[in-house]
Amino acid sequence: VTSLSVATSLAVGLGAAGAGGDASSIVTPSVIAYAGAGTTLTASGNISVTATTNHTAKAETYGAGAGLLAVGSSTTETSANGAIRAHVDGTITNANFVTIQASATNTADAGATGLAGGLISGAGASADAEASPSVEAYALKSIKAKGISIGASVTPKAIAQSFGVAAAEYIAV
Repeated sequence: VTSLSVATSLAVGLGAAGAGGDASSIVTPSVIAYAGAGTTLTASGNISVTATTNHTAKAETYGAGAGLLAVGSSTTETSANGAIRAHVDGTITNANFVTIQASATNTADAGATGLAGGLISGAGASADAEASPSVEAYALKSIKAKGISIGASVTPKAIAQSFGVAAAEYIAV
């Protein structure tokens, strides 16, 4: 799942000008692979129960103002979370190899740019990114096999970049 949000705001005035943008992108899916409590799995080969996700939440904002009195601002929030589970609640018998695996690769990318130019100007930018999925892999009952692998892995990546510039003849903030 990929989510993208972009907000752009531009204001130009001979007197005063103000522009601001706000964008957010949130991805929080639930992915579950399982064999239920009343299940009995029997196989002479391999059995695999796997849940895998690869989610990206991206948001960008741009706010620019130009005038005698100018303000430019932007705020951005992204979140790539969710729950990923692989589990066997029932019984597995006579399998060669059993794999129960849950994995998540989640990326949250936030970028904010605020620009202002005038005799008196102010600019600000704020970016917030969060990537913290919940990942679980487990077995509750008996597994009879020649080999068993149970694993959970997570690769979270959170990127937040903000850039604000104010240029003025007299006062810049």
